[in-house]
Amino acid sequence: MDDTGYHYIVDLKVESNALLRDPLALKSIFVESLRDFTVVGYDHHKFEGGGGGVTGFFLLSESHCSYHTYPESNYIAVDVFTCGRDPGDFAPDLATKLGALSYTLHFLKRGSVSIPVTQFPSHLVPATASEVYPQIQAHSFCLKMRYISVHSCKARNPRHMAVGPGGWSCLRFR
Repeated sequence: MDDTGYHYIVDLKVESNALLRDPLALKSIFVESLRDFTVVGYDHHKFEGGGGGVTGFFLLSESHCSYHTYPESNYIAVDVFTCGRDPGDFAPDLATKLGALSYTLHFLKRGSVSIPVTQFPSHLVPATASEVYPQIQAHSFCLKMRYISVHSCKARNPRHMAVGPGGWSCLRFR
């Protein structure tokens, strides 16, 4: 059995904060974006008071998808993990359906084949992130993720893209 996992973490800034308070609209959007997967369960919680956010969880036969909204910031955090096959265009499709102004996408390949050796080859460990990515100013990074991209959804083109040898993550742009 293939235990390869595909873990995507998506942070989106959306145009409508009203959407982020509406659990039925969010469920509909996610069900459509997850159409290639088998949803075996769903639950959500709507927070009263404060920003009125929603937390939702889809149990998939392939694993899970969860989200938490912050309407006061026009922000939604999404986590999707699938086993055996990559969710492909899930993030851009979801961004379009949510009316995202921009989003970041983090990817982590998981499974028994992704467990690292105890020592990393010296050519994979840069002294600073700016040595690997001189075109951007980064103040921290950590290991494991395959890529991070920041997209401008309205322009449909990447503003920044960082892809590292062997995979890097957590680049935070100044």
